[in-house]
Amino acid sequence: MTQSLDPIFQMPGKVTAMLGAIWSGFDQGKPFSYNSHLLKEKGGFDTACLLSIYNAIELPDQWADTLEESEKELLRFCTFSTPSYRALNDHMYVDEIRTLQLNKSSEEMQALLTSRFNDYENVGMEALETEYA
Repeated sequence: MTQSLDPIFQMPGKVTAMLGAIWSGFDQGKPFSYNSHLLKEKGGFDTACLLSIYNAIELPDQWADTLEESEKELLRFCTFSTPSYRALNDHMYVDEIRTLQLNKSSEEMQALLTSRFNDYENVGMEALETEYA
């Protein structure tokens, strides 16, 4: 597997999520390298968030300073930086997901990610369940 993420920044979404999951499954240790200018390109923020969830990328501190407050909070969500108070309080999506992290540790949030949709968990889509499953 190549160590450069440059081509992946052009394909945010499922490809990036799959790469992150594979990365975390193999416990590669050293994060991928990439050209930081790609963070400003279309899809760069989404790719950075997805790969941050899997700890497959290190983001420059100064880049986060250029983001809007809601983007910073989403990035904090993806890096499991749990809040001690509600930073946004606007009842929008990012505010709601950050509120779910209140009083939770980073370890608890990572455990939810790795155990979500395991073989014995109900996925909450009763319409798709059959008596034969």
